[in-house]
Amino acid sequence: MSAKSLVGAQVSGLCRHGKGLMYGTYDGKLHVCDADAAKCKAMAGPSAQSVLQCLVDPANTDRLYVLAAGSKVHHSDDGGATWEFIVGGI
Repeated sequence: MSAKSLVGAQVSGLCRHGKGLMYGTYDGKLHVCDADAAKCKAMAGPSAQSVLQCLVDPANTDRLYVLAAGSKVHHSDDGGATWEFIVGGI
């Protein structure tokens, strides 16, 4: 991974995405990157809250799960185009 590409990104969650990676930020956005994180594409996350953790289904990279601040779990089956709230914590 190229540290230069993530400078100033304020990464709050990081996971594998196919042959690349995906990371979340404190402003609730997700970024899908190539294998060395040189090229990243930003997309809206499920909420404006911090992305604490992300998970990508290795068999289907369009299936995403995000844990956001407040213990809120969201799910997407279309690569993050739409999100469904699953459960919220205390």
